[in-house]
Amino acid sequence: MSAVKKTTVDLAKIINNLKLSGETQSKLLQFKKRSDDAKILHMKVQEKANSKIDFNAYRSLLAGSSNRKIVDELESYLSNFKPKENLASLKENLDNLEKFKAEALESAKLTEKAVGEKLLLLRNTIANIETAIPIEEIQTHNVYKADPDFELWVMRLIENGSIGRIPGYEQKFKNLDPLS
Repeated sequence: MSAVKKTTVDLAKIINNLKLSGETQSKLLQFKKRSDDAKILHMKVQEKANSKIDFNAYRSLLAGSSNRKIVDELESYLSNFKPKENLASLKENLDNLEKFKAEALESAKLTEKAVGEKLLLLRNTIANIETAIPIEEIQTHNVYKADPDFELWVMRLIENGSIGRIPGYEQKFKNLDPLS
């Protein structure tokens, strides 16, 4: 059996640090559960494999040379036993790992694309904020240029006589109507 380097991966920490959610998080948690189940099963098999059979105790219990020969044969068989590797099961597991890896890479690419698009939007928003005219310096033509429908809205308010009813308008601006 080849030597395998053991490393520990804290998936919960990875999920929290990368702020993963949705399908990526569920796939990682499913993988962690399968890994934990495999570790438990491996430990159980190791415990069984490490338990030694006391053949001398059986020899002492059995009377007669023929029974003792059977115990000797069993001891010899057990000491020479080498399990065969189940290559079909190993190939199936490797195929499943490759499939999981491909799905994880695809999901990661989609997540990377979505995060990239959000970063681009955020960068554009920051650039707009940095290059924006301060609120104190905004003039009417700036507002009309930014929103052509704004002028129509103001005209409707003036026609209806409701411009003075905008909360805080008269406190902020003086009434310029010469008739009032």
